[in-house]
Amino acid sequence: KLDHRLQLIVSAAAKSGGCYLYSNQIGCDGGRLYYDGCAMVCVNGNVVAQGAQFSMREVEVVSATVSLGEVRSRRAAFSSRCEQSASAPDVPSIVVDFALGGGGPPPPPPRLR
Repeated sequence: KLDHRLQLIVSAAAKSGGCYLYSNQIGCDGGRLYYDGCAMVCVNGNVVAQGAQFSMREVEVVSATVSLGEVRSRRAAFSSRCEQSASAPDVPSIVVDFALGGGGPPPPPPRLR
């Protein structure tokens, strides 16, 4: 099932160009369904980040850095979008001196009282 889902997501992002963010629930709904998680980020047909399938963690965060310039270049390659993309303003980049996530595993979720 994951292979089929992955194929659909990669195909959709490759055909039109763009960033495809996929998220899914994790765990059992108390009945017959079990959600496998496996969130992912796909850019222009390439999977750049993917979460674990059937993770036992309560919360899993998947993050990726996406270049909007690459997405725009890919979309500009399609002749039907050339006129539209030529008139679009540039997307500014902002450089900051910090990183989200810190590179280590995510902290545990807070416990509700």
